[in-house]
Amino acid sequence: MASRWTLQRDETGSPVGWLQINSDVTGERRTEEELRESEEGLRLLVDGVKDHAIFRLDPRGQVVTWNPGANRIKGYLKEEIVGKHFSVFYPPEDIASGKPEEALRIAAQEGRYEEEGWRVRKDGSRFLAHVVITALRDEAGHPRGFAKVTGDITERRAAEKARQEAQALQQRTTEITLLSQLGALLHACLTTDEAFKVFGQFAPRLFPTESGALYILSPSRNTLESASAWGDFPAGEQVFAPDDCWALRSGRMHCVDEPTPAIVCPHLSAWSAVAHLCVPMTAQGDILGILHVHSNPVSPAGTNEGIRALPAEKRQLATAVAEQVGLALANLKLRETLRVLSVRDPLTGLYNRRFMQESLERELRRSARSSRPLGGILLDIDHFKQFNDSYGHEAGDIVLRELGGLLQSQIRGEDVACRVGGEEFLLILPETSLDVTRQRAEKLREASKRGKHPIWRAAARSDYAFHGCR
Repeated sequence: MASRWTLQRDETGSPVGWLQINSDVTGERRTEEELRESEEGLRLLVDGVKDHAIFRLDPRGQVVTWNPGANRIKGYLKEEIVGKHFSVFYPPEDIASGKPEEALRIAAQEGRYEEEGWRVRKDGSRFLAHVVITALRDEAGHPRGFAKVTGDITERRAAEKARQEAQALQQRTTEITLLSQLGALLHACLTTDEAFKVFGQFAPRLFPTESGALYILSPSRNTLESASAWGDFPAGEQVFAPDDCWALRSGRMHCVDEPTPAIVCPHLSAWSAVAHLCVPMTAQGDILGILHVHSNPVSPAGTNEGIRALPAEKRQLATAVAEQVGLALANLKLRETLRVLSVRDPLTGLYNRRFMQESLERELRRSARSSRPLGGILLDIDHFKQFNDSYGHEAGDIVLRELGGLLQSQIRGEDVACRVGGEEFLLILPETSLDVTRQRAEKLREASKRGKHPIWRAAARSDYAFHGCR
């Protein structure tokens, strides 16, 4: 209870008594106490925060309050900093560019300003800070200053960087391991189809967040065709001309992070909204195809997803994969060529003498085990030496090739047609009786008279005609 006494006087000014007015101030005192306790609690809370600098600025940006956390982070004592402009915390280059004033302007205009950047301690050392500036206003909306909260995130960023570097190192290690495994399996493949299947198993593991395909150049070298694909891949044409790929035109990787019609490969025109790359696959200077990789697929309609560029690490990985696959395909191609040369006669395309000997021995043993007949037809071209002397060896080679083609067209899948040597040929006919063998020999003799090539017909009409088979 609050009492107020007033002396009462008469008209002459003489005291006549006292007037007492009593007021109940219980609520007001309670409010004042709660306010004091609230302010004290807020001060204790702010002072208790040690890992953030929390202080207040006046409307001009001068420091008004200072908590122990600010002392620890920035290095200033309260009596050293109060009354100074908060720009002392900024690096010289930021002060020169007017960054502190810009921060206050944005906070006053929008109510809040937030950023991460470098700040300077009292001793001149720098630290990476997360800063939030909040505009303070009274009940009438008039500016009263700013509240500023600063956190030192240098260690956190360092830890994040270390974690990212560890993840990147782990990723590189995984990629190297997968590349090694891919190379070992590719070099163990016997056919290109096996190699394409192996690549199809490893590609999603090497490029888990990307899609793509392996395009192989045709033997005629006028088209490329998709041989293996992974991920969300209908990325353009499955078959296209070499001129439709910038990588094959330039002979090096073609990478597009921000697609524009001028630089997107024509075979990917429908996928111009993704970052992508094409890497030529070469071996010993020979182009075998391309490896295509693209990042995220086309965004669904109505979305505004940005283009995710392919980082340098993915480009390096794509180059390494293209080298591995290209080398493996070249080895398979060379191995197939050597295998064919080891069993095929290069002139006629028939099996050679070495393969004939192995096949004949095998079929003889098989015939003996199964007690089934084995037929054989030995053919030669009469007077072939005289024909060569008269018409030249090139004409003789044409005759041999024509006869080789004739034999291949007249045999079954299980038969073996061989060039024994010179102008001598042998047909091995499994499970063929003597009568059937004679019939087939006669059929071959008659067919030999109907060659399509002019030189063959000339030979058939000449004295060097094919007299038959023995």
